[in-house]
Amino acid sequence: MDIFSDKSEISSTRVMVMAALWAAIVFCMTMFPKVPIPLGYMNLGTTTIFLSIFFLRRHEACLAGAVGSCLADLIGGFPIWIIPTAVVKFAVAFAVYTVMKIVYREGRFWISSALAFIAGSAASVIGYTFFGVFLFGGFEASLQQVPGLAIEGVMSTVVALVVCGFLKARLSLKI
Repeated sequence: MDIFSDKSEISSTRVMVMAALWAAIVFCMTMFPKVPIPLGYMNLGTTTIFLSIFFLRRHEACLAGAVGSCLADLIGGFPIWIIPTAVVKFAVAFAVYTVMKIVYREGRFWISSALAFIAGSAASVIGYTFFGVFLFGGFEASLQQVPGLAIEGVMSTVVALVVCGFLKARLSLKI
């Protein structure tokens, strides 16, 4: 599977099912493996969003990430974060896909993936810090979540790279 091949020939039913499946995976990986951090919790939802770009087109990956994460916020008891999460997770998937598209070259999968995942992590930290200003009542209060978000970004990047290695070897993905 080439992440930049023409996916326009894929049937709309299959695209819808794949996007819904990835939204469900994002939801599950956001809800269940939780580790508390200052002003929130760490999970593997972002890792799943990173991985979705290898299986979905850009806009489907963005929507799957946003929908899955928003459902996790709703059901997980963080309804005030639904709108910020939608914007941030959409931006995360968009950043990962865009950076991967720009820097990917044959034989440079690992560096391209790492740079793309770092860009997605940065989008998450910046986005949640921005929205935290409004939800926590100021910039200083919002900055308290930055270390936890940065740790989550590093964790998501490392786990996504490990899973990419597994997928590349086991599924013979041509990425």
